[in-house]
Amino acid sequence: MVPYDASQWHDLFAAGAESAATLVGLLFVAVSLNHKQILDVPSLPPLAARTLGVLLGMLLMSVLVLTPGQSRKTLGAELTALGAVLVTAVTISALRAHLPVTKWRWTIPTILLALASSVPMVIAGVSVLATAGGGLYWALGELILGFSIAIYNAWILLIEILR
Repeated sequence: MVPYDASQWHDLFAAGAESAATLVGLLFVAVSLNHKQILDVPSLPPLAARTLGVLLGMLLMSVLVLTPGQSRKTLGAELTALGAVLVTAVTISALRAHLPVTKWRWTIPTILLALASSVPMVIAGVSVLATAGGGLYWALGELILGFSIAIYNAWILLIEILR
């Protein structure tokens, strides 16, 4: 069954790992170039940390899926655990960036973006464990949403901060 057999997803997750590693490097360049401006805005260091966390999470997720010889249950447990750590980290980061909350219209979208870029990994892990519910297709969703949100955040840290 394709959704639960990691061996059939090799090429996708190899590309995901490569892309995530590349974007981590580019994020470090963006933060290095604009570190003074980033440090001047209290919500931007947590944004940089969240973006790094999402990219690192996708890199590690890809490595776990690519690890040969592990059982479906092991992979499911690993993805669930890694996803839970990522959800916790990005949610705390999103909340810290906006505490005390002065404008919910900024806080809620920030939290929703953080969750959208991390929750699919947890669902993928649980689904692989249960052999029901879509399996690694949720991990594909993690890659799509994670990369989209990370690139959006990197754009803010590299370009928009200079406006």
